[in-house]
Amino acid sequence: MPLKSIVKTPKEPTLLPGSFASAEAVAHITAQKFVMYSPLYRLEQDFGRQGLKLSRQTMANWLLNTLEKWLRPVYDMLREQLRKEPVLHTDETTLQVLKEPGCSSASISYMWLYRTSGCAKQAVVLYEYQPTRKAEHAEHFLQGFLGWLHADGYHGYHKLPENIRAVVIYCGNMYGTTHQVRRNPRYVCVI
Repeated sequence: MPLKSIVKTPKEPTLLPGSFASAEAVAHITAQKFVMYSPLYRLEQDFGRQGLKLSRQTMANWLLNTLEKWLRPVYDMLREQLRKEPVLHTDETTLQVLKEPGCSSASISYMWLYRTSGCAKQAVVLYEYQPTRKAEHAEHFLQGFLGWLHADGYHGYHKLPENIRAVVIYCGNMYGTTHQVRRNPRYVCVI
């Protein structure tokens, strides 16, 4: 029986158009970097010993581009889900970022954490990097949130819009503002 036509299967979509990055390779690099804590220069050396020339710049680009293309929509969807909850928890902590544009290597940056309460049907925990501790970062992240926010005594939480009621948790009177918080009906103070 003669062949009448050749059928070609459609090409699988690429992880990053114009790149040799496969989903498996990016998953491996991601696990090595963020689960096994291997820096990219060490991965570059490991791949080199196996005869594969893969620069740390290329791996960094793969990670950043994959994050933006494939994980950003997931993060944004989780953020929307988080903001629909009636109760959230938040905190921020310092971190040092080396070689950040416009900042010295000794400058302090912040990682903000937002999470659902233990009563939520689906737990959501999101981190957001910010170069400063300004209250506007929390205000922007929580835009559209209407409910209770459990937070520490950082005064920036007192500057949030009226739709956010802060539950401020203090360890004693370490901030010296307990009496001011108690007079504000928007805030509940737990000592």
